Amino acid sequence: MLPAGQALGYQQLRVGSQGLDASIANALSESTAFGLRRSQAAALAAEVAQVVDGWRAHFAACGVGAGDLERLAAQIDRPYLRGERQSLL
Repeated sequence: MLPAGQALGYQQLRVGSQGLDASIANALSESTAFGLRRSQAAALAAEVAQVVDGWRAHFAACGVGAGDLERLAAQIDRPYLRGERQSLL
């Protein structure tokens, strides 16, 4: 998934018990609805965070230009989102 560039600070769909809140805690809050224990869901989220953390190098290797990388970084690496991702690593 790629960000839509709206920078509103919340998800565009309900992801947990706190509705639109774009937090790891919210994303994990209803893991049992997907047949996962919280620890399993957290492990999967950590795997995703590890991959996402390497987004810039991957995109650059695929030929995405510097200007586009910076525009994407403004969304993907916003301090709050980057902090949420880093909390899983």
